[in-house]
Amino acid sequence: MKHLGPTLLFLFTFILLRSQPINLADSIQEKIKTLSEKDKAVFLYEKGAGLVQSKPYEAQKYLTASLQLFRRQNQVAGQIQALNDLASTYLQIENNAQGLEILLEAEKLISQSKADSFLVDTYTSLGIVYERLNQFESAIQYYEKVKTLLQNQRAGPMELARNLTNIAHAYAGSGNRRKAIQIYKEALRICEEHNIYFGIGLLNQNLADEYVQADMYALGITHAEKAIQVAKERDLPRIEVGGLENKAAALMKMKSYNEALQVFQTALSIAKDINYIKSIVNIHGSISTCYEALGNASEALRYFKLYTSLNDSVYSREQNQRLQDLQIAFETEQKEAKLRELQQANDLQEAKSQRRLIFFIGLFLTAVLVAGLVWMQSKRKEANYKAASLQKALQEAEEKRVLQQQKNESELNALKAQMNPHFIFNALNSIQEMFLLGDKMLANEHLARFSDLTRAILDSSGKKEIRLEEELAILQDYLSLEQLRFEEDMEYHFQVDTTIQVANVTVPPMLIQPYVENAIKHGLLHKKGMKVINVAIEQIDAHLKVIITDNGIGRKQAAYFASMRPKKHTSFSSSATEKRLALLNDGRDQKIGVTFEDVDSSKEGETGTRVTLIIPIQSN
Repeated sequence: MKHLGPTLLFLFTFILLRSQPINLADSIQEKIKTLSEKDKAVFLYEKGAGLVQSKPYEAQKYLTASLQLFRRQNQVAGQIQALNDLASTYLQIENNAQGLEILLEAEKLISQSKADSFLVDTYTSLGIVYERLNQFESAIQYYEKVKTLLQNQRAGPMELARNLTNIAHAYAGSGNRRKAIQIYKEALRICEEHNIYFGIGLLNQNLADEYVQADMYALGITHAEKAIQVAKERDLPRIEVGGLENKAAALMKMKSYNEALQVFQTALSIAKDINYIKSIVNIHGSISTCYEALGNASEALRYFKLYTSLNDSVYSREQNQRLQDLQIAFETEQKEAKLRELQQANDLQEAKSQRRLIFFIGLFLTAVLVAGLVWMQSKRKEANYKAASLQKALQEAEEKRVLQQQKNESELNALKAQMNPHFIFNALNSIQEMFLLGDKMLANEHLARFSDLTRAILDSSGKKEIRLEEELAILQDYLSLEQLRFEEDMEYHFQVDTTIQVANVTVPPMLIQPYVENAIKHGLLHKKGMKVINVAIEQIDAHLKVIITDNGIGRKQAAYFASMRPKKHTSFSSSATEKRLALLNDGRDQKIGVTFEDVDSSKEGETGTRVTLIIPIQSN
């Protein structure tokens, strides 16, 4: 299904800027030398604004430089305009937290300067950021402020319709679909009265999505077909694809799988023609689901493989961009370190020259020999102290660079190693076996769970913190899929203290899963009989205590098996987990702690291992 919200209508958020040199292209440097200070600021702003949509990282350099010039000239309007465009670049790279911080600073600047004409954009941007952070009440409050401002300004119908669309989208996100539908209809009425065809298509598409979500399929199909009709008449292929997806989703929920399949295929053909990557990926997943429902296991598996391959391809491009950014940052730091080395050498050379001059003056002025010797000794100490200080600063900078490089490498390695290839292979084989044995309902359930787990891991891998409920959901899906290969011989249990607000507490992503994976791989894999894993979470003061207990073969026996096994594959192992934990703890006042201990069992011959994680609580 397609549901286009405020990210398509507005691209505003802000960044925090510090006074530091901006590296611009040599040709740009030469160009601005001939301009006045005022013209430089305008030139750099226009250059950056033209790159916002196509090259956001490059646009940031020019917009940052223009903002610094506007600040030096105390040009408030120029500062706010530069911040607006900088916000667009940061919104595109999903840096919402920093955007919110600077957006609030921009709001303060507007308030101080009484530049109320910019409040519409600022409040709209704040609404978008809060909506992305799932703080829908705050988002609605800012959108309502925009509505009041637009009415006071007697804004045009397009601005009013856009604002109403944002408000409706926030209500939809909060779960109030009835309110969302009511406001979408109001925005649609404005667009129809003023022949705003893009808005007519978009709003019919959004209404179709809401009705399908509310299980009102007939109304959903009606609005989807209106969106498709407008899109065809006005050459709006993206809206046409979205409308087709909405219609097919309704048909699929009505169990009209053959008809839904035809509509999805039409949507896929158009999406490929316009290279609409997001829809191409999603439609492959939906077609796979249709084939599953129709009992065509081979086609279902083929489209699911295409879906995962495309999803991985998009994810790889994002990671390549991230790797390129890290490389640029690393090269910039190297250049700065080289400049510091040159400066240090120059300072040392100057110190030597001074000592030489003092020495010759002392020889020549025999009348003031004592005073000259004392002065020379003083300068020598000063030069040595300065050289020692520079050496210490250089050493600290080098240590900081090495540590940052280790963090970057660890992060990239963790992204690549978060999903064990053997686990993926085993899970897909188990699901395929269910298809072959005819248990399609259970196979479909586990295939959907595997898709959810894959998507959740990809979504969380680029984040520093996720909600505890998301971490537990990932762990739940992972254990249910691991349980497939043990059939009836494995069970797992969760005990979560009811006082813990799992929706508000955050933890580093994939922090608990590696220890559960080690418990299965090293503790349960070689155990005969029933295999049990317990995950208990309780709150102690301002910490979470996570206890992972298994009834496996124990650490001593596991170490023996590990020593007998040839190392053909390097997984997300204990050593990698320890290294990641050390890097996570770097700079923290309160550290994440982990302990391992053997479990005493009342049954003769049974052993087990208990892993205890102590995690400082972070609130969202």
